[in-house]
Amino acid sequence: MVHNHCDYFESAHLDDNLIIYTRIQEVKNSSFSFEHIVEKVSTQKIIAKGGGTVVHIDKSIQKSIPLPEEFYKAVKSYEKDVAILKNKE
Repeated sequence: MVHNHCDYFESAHLDDNLIIYTRIQEVKNSSFSFEHIVEKVSTQKIIAKGGGTVVHIDKSIQKSIPLPEEFYKAVKSYEKDVAILKNKE
């Protein structure tokens, strides 16, 4: 995780029922970005929005490496409108 953020608009309590929607926004060569929306069920209000960016790394050298092709295929099959911005090599 190289970036993470959340904006809170209203509080939630321990016994509140919440729905969290998550989607991938963008996929690049070695990273992807996502967003979350948190909705309070009782009011149907969005109480928080956030997101982040994850980088795929090789743990042995601590450097970014390209995402596997299977990842792109899985994202494309589920998120039809996501921006795929990987370089053509």
